[in-house]
Amino acid sequence: MNPLSNRKLVWSGSIFMVALIVATTIHYVALGGVSPTNLPPTTALAGTVAQSLVSSQDPSYVPVYDVDFRLNDTVYFENKDWVVATIVPLKGQTDLTTVVLKKIDGQYEIVLGPGTVFPVLAARSLPLSVSRHLAEKMMFHG
Repeated sequence: MNPLSNRKLVWSGSIFMVALIVATTIHYVALGGVSPTNLPPTTALAGTVAQSLVSSQDPSYVPVYDVDFRLNDTVYFENKDWVVATIVPLKGQTDLTTVVLKKIDGQYEIVLGPGTVFPVLAARSLPLSVSRHLAEKMMFHG
């Protein structure tokens, strides 16, 4: 084999390896192979959660984000189609609660909660990543 063909072979192999690494990285990220994303809550989430917190004692008052409650530990799953968030009351009226939301027709809707624990059977209706997250937080009973 002549030295020029050896250089071409090494050069071709190097280009192939770089392309393979780039393609693998893009594939990993595009298919949701990354860890769940922690982001601050959006106004849309806060509004949906606020509606779920309306008291039957005073249905005319809708709780206000950053006044009555805050969302902490907001974690998105399944390409941001699912969200788990902790509701923190700011006036000390209740315990921390958890809510699970699903994006339906472009809008987040509550599918579980608010609550402090959920029936273990509820895990069947959730994606595995969401169920695992709730199980790690010890959110299931029964």
